[in-house]
Amino acid sequence: MRILGIDPGFAITGYSIIDYIGNKFYLRTSGAILTEAKTSFPLRLEKINKELAEIIENYKLNVKIIDYFETLPSTKRIQDIVWANYILQKV
Repeated sequence: MRILGIDPGFAITGYSIIDYIGNKFYLRTSGAILTEAKTSFPLRLEKINKELAEIIENYKLNVKIIDYFETLPSTKRIQDIVWANYILQKV
């Protein structure tokens, strides 16, 4: 089984791909998708979406796991977080 783990963020979206074979995990790759703070939020989401879609296509994934925030952010960031998670779920 091939698994993609995603640690979402607006500036940095981290990811790792592992294979689970015979009760063992093997790290295949890991990295980050970087976006510039000065770039508009929709363009940042578009870049994250495009790059994750390429990763999923290239590695033929079976499972996607997304890490959600553990503490509630400020009210003004909640809408952005909802949109980012929506984009990640669509990939």
